[in-house]
Amino acid sequence: MPNFTVKYTECIRCPLPKTINKIQKVKEEKKSKGEKINYYAKYSAMAFQMAAIIALGVWGGTSLDKYYSNKFPLFSIVLSLFSVIGAIYWVIKDFIKKK
Repeated sequence: MPNFTVKYTECIRCPLPKTINKIQKVKEEKKSKGEKINYYAKYSAMAFQMAAIIALGVWGGTSLDKYYSNKFPLFSIVLSLFSVIGAIYWVIKDFIKKK
């Protein structure tokens, strides 16, 4: 006996599967756009954090140099270097962190 069953997705006259596929594509596009925005926000926040850490280190170093009235800016150099290393460490730690 031949098999006369027709699958729902194989129905030629029914536009519903095409509509469902379009809806799914739109949802995936919106989801990917939302993920992109989240990534942009995350990485721009990281850039501001790095800038703040480095600026704090430089400001602290120059303040200490002025306070101790050093001829050679030792505190500025050391704190600037440590702040850059600290900022890089902070960013790498955020990259490695699980979602």
